[in-house]
Amino acid sequence: MTNLVEITNLPNGFRDWAETHHEIVCAIQEMINNQTMPPKLYRIRDEKGLNGLYDLAIDLTNEFCNTYKNHLWYGGWEYSYIDTIIEFTNLKLQ
Repeated sequence: MTNLVEITNLPNGFRDWAETHHEIVCAIQEMINNQTMPPKLYRIRDEKGLNGLYDLAIDLTNEFCNTYKNHLWYGGWEYSYIDTIIEFTNLKLQ
């Protein structure tokens, strides 16, 4: 289980972490809304409820930020940034 206190080592700062977290939450919510939940997401939601989903989003955000800590994204709405987050989230939830 993730604890917010663990979010102290932010490789690219808080704003990058917060933006990434927002996009990951949006990707998860879209899966839930469209009823296209991968097995892992369904299992977490079913077994752990909202707290499990919150922890999942924090864990995925931390992992994404650490994985792409040296990557430069161009522009605020760079298509590849959003695409990369969606692909990353989908892959981690299979």
